Amino acid sequence: MKETLLALILCFLNLNCMSQSYKSLKEALFSSTTKIEIANTAGQITTGTGFFFSYVIGSDTLFTLITNYHVVANTKSVRLTLTHQKKTGGPDYGKHSTFTVSDANWIKHPSEDLAMIILTRQLQEQFENKFNAEIYFSCFSEGNIPNQSNIKKLQAIEDVLMIGYPVGFYDKYNNLPIIRRGITSTPYFVDYENQKRFLLDIAIFPGSSGSPVMLSNELSAINAEQYSLLGIACGTITKPDSSALNIGVAIKSECLLDFKPIIKSVIDANNK
Repeated sequence: MKETLLALILCFLNLNCMSQSYKSLKEALFSSTTKIEIANTAGQITTGTGFFFSYVIGSDTLFTLITNYHVVANTKSVRLTLTHQKKTGGPDYGKHSTFTVSDANWIKHPSEDLAMIILTRQLQEQFENKFNAEIYFSCFSEGNIPNQSNIKKLQAIEDVLMIGYPVGFYDKYNNLPIIRRGITSTPYFVDYENQKRFLLDIAIFPGSSGSPVMLSNELSAINAEQYSLLGIACGTITKPDSSALNIGVAIKSECLLDFKPIIKSVIDANNK
């Protein structure tokens, strides 16, 4: 089981560094997410966004898929649309397959609307055997999460990017998500309503849940050579006596670190 959980499983590009597979770091962002589809008991399909994230556990690197818990609550079966990798490396635009994970063991965050699954070698092998292709994605890591020193450099208003699948919309032929631009509506260095959250002036629709939100590197006060992962879109501000405010809510990315001890306990339990 340890080999299954800790194997270096999928070909990836860490967003901390550049790759010859891409023309730019911006292009790498388009491979960092996947559309999540779930069929309810009535046969209706709902969609959400998941993004790839790596953790360092001891001396090993573990790859996961992150989304909001409300996207995958009460289900273990999800459909992911995954891009094929070229034989020479890099994404093979126009070639992708929809893959059903029927036994996804979603791990719920202890307090936030977040969930994750560990991407095992078994998943990779199932995909390769079915479609005769390897999976390609780019991956955020712990290094993309701003630390307290980074956060102090941020202005009260910052430009941000968000990647996802609003109402399930995306470039179907090339399997590419939609990237949108906005600004922070509350200072990132302040916890909105005393929670690990912040607000965005950006349109968020059903299907956007789970979208990664990044500091735009063009005006980045932290590091112009990488994208800082600020948070995960989880919903909108709604008022019964008003029209849509187009104000999004995001969970701060530091909450992703809360999964580390949970992942370690899962690994330890499977090693007994």
